[in-house]
Amino acid sequence: MLKKALIVTLFFTGVAFSQTEEEQTKILLAEYVIQLDRTVRLNMDLTESINAIVTELQAIENPSEELIAILKKYYIYNKPYTKEAYHKAIGEMQLSTWDGITRAREKTHAFWLNFPSRFMQGVKNVNVSGEYIMNSKNVSHGYLIKGGEDCKYVQYMLVPSNKNCYDHTVWGANNELSYENSVCGLGTYLLKFCFDCWPDVKNLEYSMLCKSSSDLFGCVGLRKKQYCILNKQYSESQYKELVSQIKKHMNEKPYIDTGGREYRYGEFFPIELSPYGYNNTMAQEHFPLTKEKAVSEGYGWVAVEGGKYNITVRAGDLPEIRDSASAKVVEEIIECMECKKPYRIIPQEYAFLESEKMPLPRKCVDCRHTERIAQRNEVQLHHRQCMCAGEQSEKDVYQNTDKHFHGADHCPNEFETSYGANQATIVYCEQCYQTEVV
Repeated sequence: MLKKALIVTLFFTGVAFSQTEEEQTKILLAEYVIQLDRTVRLNMDLTESINAIVTELQAIENPSEELIAILKKYYIYNKPYTKEAYHKAIGEMQLSTWDGITRAREKTHAFWLNFPSRFMQGVKNVNVSGEYIMNSKNVSHGYLIKGGEDCKYVQYMLVPSNKNCYDHTVWGANNELSYENSVCGLGTYLLKFCFDCWPDVKNLEYSMLCKSSSDLFGCVGLRKKQYCILNKQYSESQYKELVSQIKKHMNEKPYIDTGGREYRYGEFFPIELSPYGYNNTMAQEHFPLTKEKAVSEGYGWVAVEGGKYNITVRAGDLPEIRDSASAKVVEEIIECMECKKPYRIIPQEYAFLESEKMPLPRKCVDCRHTERIAQRNEVQLHHRQCMCAGEQSEKDVYQNTDKHFHGADHCPNEFETSYGANQATIVYCEQCYQTEVV
């Protein structure tokens, strides 16, 4: 079973372990499983595989002290319990109720602040800065990147490989020489100022929704085409000559938007041409703006008018799901306790909550989404110094468990991190963090 689970895990993660002594291999595997669980979002197959691995490890007879330390059981906030006491304490938390799970969430988040966090989330990287970066090299200011190399100002490129990219947002997958593109990938090469062009596209500029094409300029929706400008076919020589003339004209006669902003060759499409409102995009999640600020900077803003509904119950008056009357909640129009907008709980959602013994949500789906993404580390980076002050963290919040390379002096290491100075998180550099957790 362990071998099968290991094969599945390595298949999904692309990691290979060398053949070592059986016990050492199990220790390495356990450490890897724990690290993996902390740093990546797992799909269902991989989660089941890891659960199988942990089950096998826990069943080992006469495990070493090192393995025992990794696979602790029945702990709550780092305090050991017997099996019976553990289940009793969990029951007393009333995690199936809204108040209970809210208290537990707040206590857990506060508890986490007592321990140092690594300055960035990432594994198997060389010379990178940013957040949530994996298997990458020479990546600067990256966010949610996998398999990146020689890239800067890139985000949401989670499908490798991505090489020599600058200002690229979303996707990837055999993506090379990309400059100021969005949602392009799956075999892309030398794209500039493009949107949603894939797969197998090469040497495209200012194009959208084009597929399996090359040498396009200002085209939309073309398939298997070459040497086209504004969707019109040209010979190779005509194409090159006209493109050169167009670029010159774009610099001599720039596009000027309603706010007086000039756009010459080398800039992405003018923001006022976007069909989306700023408040309806991921930009608002990462860089929130008020309507007034967004409009003043040239972005659109789309007023979202929901339907008119008669509220039948306020979120604060919802019953707990263990109450037999709670099943009728699927018939209610509920007022969100946060934004006061109406929302519903559909039968499928209720059935899931009931099976998992989870409380009915008191907030609408939009507010819940906002809370979830707020738990991610931010895109913005801050220049910080390691908060290890010698034998303890700054302000004596955390006491180190081992000697660090800098002795009793403050750690001199500096780095770029998504944790701002105004946050309560204890931020350690790689060396200090590894000393504490490995």
